[in-house]
Order: sequence, then structure tokens, then C-alpha cells
Amino acid sequence: MAHRRSSRVVGKAHGRAWAQPRVAVGLALAAAAVAGPRGAQAAGFSVARFGGEHGNPMTDNPTALYYNPAGIGFSEGTHAFVDVSLAWRSATYTRPASDTAEPAGAEGANSGRGTLTNFLAAPMIGVSHSFGLVAVGAGFFTPFGGQAKWSQRTQYEANEYAGPVDGPQRWYTIDGDLRASYVGAGVAIRPVPMFSLGVTGNLVLGKVETIRARVVDGSDSIEDEGRSWLDVSGTHFSFGVGALVEPELGEGPEAPRLRIGASYQSQPAIENGGEMRLQGTLNNNFGGAVSRSDVDFVQQLPDVVRAGVAYRPGGQRFELRVFGDYQRWSVMKAQCVVQPGAPCDRDPDVNKDTYIQNQYRDWHDTFGARVGLSWFRSDVTELFVGIGYASNAVPDETLEPALMDFHSGTIGFGARIRAASWVHLSPSYTQVLYLGRDTTTSRHDEYLGGKWKSPDSSGEYRQTVGVLNVNADFAF
Repeated sequence: MAHRRSSRVVGKAHGRAWAQPRVAVGLALAAAAVAGPRGAQAAGFSVARFGGEHGNPMTDNPTALYYNPAGIGFSEGTHAFVDVSLAWRSATYTRPASDTAEPAGAEGANSGRGTLTNFLAAPMIGVSHSFGLVAVGAGFFTPFGGQAKWSQRTQYEANEYAGPVDGPQRWYTIDGDLRASYVGAGVAIRPVPMFSLGVTGNLVLGKVETIRARVVDGSDSIEDEGRSWLDVSGTHFSFGVGALVEPELGEGPEAPRLRIGASYQSQPAIENGGEMRLQGTLNNNFGGAVSRSDVDFVQQLPDVVRAGVAYRPGGQRFELRVFGDYQRWSVMKAQCVVQPGAPCDRDPDVNKDTYIQNQYRDWHDTFGARVGLSWFRSDVTELFVGIGYASNAVPDETLEPALMDFHSGTIGFGARIRAASWVHLSPSYTQVLYLGRDTTTSRHDEYLGGKWKSPDSSGEYRQTVGVLNVNADFAF
């Protein structure tokens, strides 16, 4: 029988397997793959954790190219910075019983718990050089993104229908990857010794790839279920500006030290008014017949404001840091898959002849705050801890498994060690603690169902994330 697991077919690119359905299915929205582990002071799918506790708007290492480009103005000589964040993520989505009748042999396939346990490595690299009053730098970093692969439910491995094995969350995500990586170059100028101004220009490399289940009418009918695979990418531009001040509070090495920093990172795709448009293909498996079409994926990511203060009392071995951010996630009104060049509107009744799928978002602006404390145990070793909070961008009505978000708290600890006169090593670990969400009583039909043609995404959401960050700062 064409719809059995034994007849799964494999996409040629990347060796991805997608189930072969029994009847034709509808087109699927990539819908931004998955939310990866969020940063310790981030929301939505911001994942900027490079630099660990020293990735902040007061820093002078090369991570300042993103957090506050004025920071490299306070650096000395040449620095090469290599950073890797190793994250683990555990998540569950428990879906209530579906209103759609389930065929014999597939009872419970659209309800119950979907799970994932994933590991992810995210690299960052940057260099900076100071000429005295002017400093320049360049780097590669990924401030937005994530990836996930959901576990299969083994009780459906031998099921007559191909879809149920992929879990109850499959109507929004099975396997996906979303990211916006930056290649940035910046310059900072210190018109006076205590003050620096900086600017960074970024080439934004956008990528979305995802596989999900879909039915043409937007339902969760197991008998009509199929698969769609979206693979899109594109290049855009953004910029960052910042200021950093370090007023003189005394003379000599025992004088107090104060740094105050603030920065702004624009939306990606400033050349398009913030509209990211990624081009690629939508691949559909309709009853074993594979089709392929050119599409655009359209979304908007936020601009971000950051500010913070670092203070070290005179003659003391302690430094206190307080910093935070405001992210304008309210620009994320909808994500669309459309015909090439067609517009994306938050209302699918507008331009309905040119859009393929419209995923309603209506996200909220977010804020995050963090407090960090360092103890300079000696001239060789610094020990530090930090705690933080980040608000949630996604309302209950549009929450779904591909893009989870939660109110969260974080606690982190680590060290910075001078391994040689020319290199500092810094390992740290951050545990992210999320408040679970239950949206079983949300008005899903009004916000995602109906004319948006999306299956029910209500249910219980849980998530845990840990991030091990390791970086090396080489000074020459």
C-alpha cells in the first residue's frame, strides 16, 4: 500500500526522508523551523550567547561588534576571539484530543506527547585592532536561529499510515533549521580618551529549511496527510551603532572603574524596510508524486536596543554588571510562503491569489535584564556568576511547536583564566529555566484556524535548555 512506512521516500538533497502519503496534500509553510535555545537575555528566537557573561554592551572584546561596536574602541593592540556555544535542549508538546476522526489503527495519533532532545554547536569568530584613537574589527556570529529534530513515536512505526510516527507536533514541525547569521565589519573612534563611538555593517545570511505535515484544507486528517519541505535562503543587510563611556573617577590602578554602554542593532533587511525575503523551493509529496516549485519566504525580525553599566569599586577585586535589552518583536505580524515577488500580508484574505501559506504571528515586544558579578581572585583568574530574566514574545493564541517561547530565568557561572600572557580562556555554563505554558483554552480558531488554515496547536508546552560556552581571546 502506497501510504505504509515501508514506502517512505528520500529527498535527494541532504538525504532527508519524508513520508509518502496516501492522497494529495496541501502546501506547507516552513514557518521558521524551530526555536533553538534562547539567549540568557533574549526572546523570540534570539540566541546571542557568544561571549558568555562577557558578551554585553560594556565589553571591549570582539563580541562588541554585535553587542556594542563602540567597545572595540577601548581595546588595545590586536585581538582574535574564538567562541563556541554548546547547547542542549529538551522540550515536550502535549496535544489534546483532536476533533478530527482518527481511522482505525491510528487512534491517538493526533494527541499525546511529542518530545525532543537535541544538541547544537554555534560558533563565533571575531578580530579587532586598535590604532590608538581608531579601532577596526570584523566577525561572524549568529544572533537569531535554532534547529530541532523531534523524536518519533515508536508505537506507530508499523502503522498503516505513514504520518503518526512523527508525533503530534508534526503539523507544525518535524525537522527544521532557521538562522540569520551575520558577517560584520565595524569601526570605533575615541574623540576623547573616556568616550567611544562605533558602527558596524552586517551582511545577513538568512536560511530556513523545514519539513512538516500538511493537509490541503488545513485540518489534521491522518488519511489525507502528506509532507512539504521548504528550503529557502537569502542575503540582506543590517547595521549597529553604539556608544561607550568610561569616566575618570580617580588616578592609579586602585581608582574605581565605571563603564556605561548603549547600542542599537537595526532589523535585518534594512534595504527592504525590514522585510526579509528568502528565495528557494517548496517540495511536496502528493501520494508518492513529488512536485517542486519556486517560492519566497517573507518575515520580519526585530531591531534591538541594549544598555548596561559595569562598576568596580576602588581597591576592590569585584565588578558588578547590570545590563538589558529591548527587542521589537511586534514587527513579526506574520510569516508567509508566497509566489516569487508577491507580498505578505497579515490577513490571508489580502493578496490571497499569490500567497501559498500565511502563518499568523502577532508577536509582542520583549525585554530582558541581567545582573553579573565578577571576583578577580588574582591577576590570572576571574570567577563570575550571573542571573537574568527574559520576557515572552509569543501570545497564547499563536503559540505552536515550531516556535516556542516562554518567560524565562537564567543562572550562569564560569571563569576567565590567563593561560599565557597572550591568551585568556573562558569556560562558562548557563542554565535556562522556563515557565511552562498551557494554551488548551486559547482562542486558536480565531487566530490560527479558519482562513489561516492551520491545525490546532493548543496544548501544554515545556522546555529546558543548558548552554556551555567556551571562548579564547588571543592578544597580540
